[in-house]
Amino acid sequence: MWVWFVVVLFASAPVWSVQPRYQAQPQETVNAGAAEHNNKGAQLANDGRLLEAVRAFRQAIQLVPDFVGAYYTLGRVYMQLKRYDDAAKAFAAAVQARPDYGDAWYQLGIALQMQKAFKYAGKAYLSALAYYPNDPDLLYRLGFVFIQEKDWIQAAHYWGRLYDEYPHHTALSQVQQHLPHLYFNLGTQHYANGAQKDAEKAFLKTVDLDPGYGAAFYNLGLVYRDLEQFNQSQSALENALDLQYDSLQVQSVLAHVYTLKGSLEDAEILFRRLLKEGKDPVSPHRGLVTVKVKQKDIAGALVEAFTVVAHAPRDAASFSLLAYVYEHTGNGERYGVGFQSDKAITAYKRAIRLDKNNVTPQFNLGILYGRLGDWEAAVKILKKAEETDPNHEGVKKWLPDVQARYDELQ
Repeated sequence: MWVWFVVVLFASAPVWSVQPRYQAQPQETVNAGAAEHNNKGAQLANDGRLLEAVRAFRQAIQLVPDFVGAYYTLGRVYMQLKRYDDAAKAFAAAVQARPDYGDAWYQLGIALQMQKAFKYAGKAYLSALAYYPNDPDLLYRLGFVFIQEKDWIQAAHYWGRLYDEYPHHTALSQVQQHLPHLYFNLGTQHYANGAQKDAEKAFLKTVDLDPGYGAAFYNLGLVYRDLEQFNQSQSALENALDLQYDSLQVQSVLAHVYTLKGSLEDAEILFRRLLKEGKDPVSPHRGLVTVKVKQKDIAGALVEAFTVVAHAPRDAASFSLLAYVYEHTGNGERYGVGFQSDKAITAYKRAIRLDKNNVTPQFNLGILYGRLGDWEAAVKILKKAEETDPNHEGVKKWLPDVQARYDELQ
């Protein structure tokens, strides 16, 4: 069964500008000449004579190369001139000379952000956060740059704090607009990392913020399915249907969930409804194979499996599915006395020829040979499976045992 996730990315970044603060410059003792140039630069900047101010600050720095205040104010002037690379260099020089200058870190982050250097802007903002741990502007900017880096965990953390702790912040309306998408992407990231419980929390947060988010209910249904919480999965998928989210896709997954929870009649009805829709002539038949096997209707399962093969004759999965049906006796017992082993072996071999890099039919064929007591053939195909995927858990578990059985006969 497949997993299909919808990932909502930000089409464009939220547009909101924090006015930089003017923090008191650090107290420094410098020579009179440097102080005079610095003061002149400040006056020229206040008068709007920015290029002259740049020259004055440069003269101050030439006299005192680690003049933190001059670097900082020079950077501010460059920001007004929109010379963001020069501004970043000035702020970087300020924090190099004084690493605990929080506001210079903050301004460095802004200068880097304006150049779309989001990764390095984030590092600068995090340095500033050590000195301003409760600054809502920093929380906003950190969330923003982590969104650009698609680091949904960090972005959700900082924008979540802004949303929870600063309900009157200027940017809150934009944060509210994007926060459901952010938690949705966070859920997708957790799911991709195999952290289903964290994915569940993120998708629940999404629908809490936006009860009309159909894609989140759909993905939540997939999470609950994988956690084998089938009633919750059914409920989430039905919510997605009520919201008219991708009806055919949701119905297909819901039919599989019905199968997994043992509601076989409901599953069959839904799969056949999907066949009538005519959009996908293969997947519903695949689902019906499983339904029929669970109902111990092996003849019916074969009909569905042959239909799958007819529609997808070049798909290795079609023949693996057919082999799976052949592994059952007429009364539905897998590997029972009299099951059609030769036909199952032929189908698995066909699947392997169609997709030599697919470990699943190789492993299944090895297990089948073992069931038949053909240890030599079992060892051979399981070793091939090991070459295909050395990390396959089934192969790692069963190959040593099969090898030992084979060795006993030599």
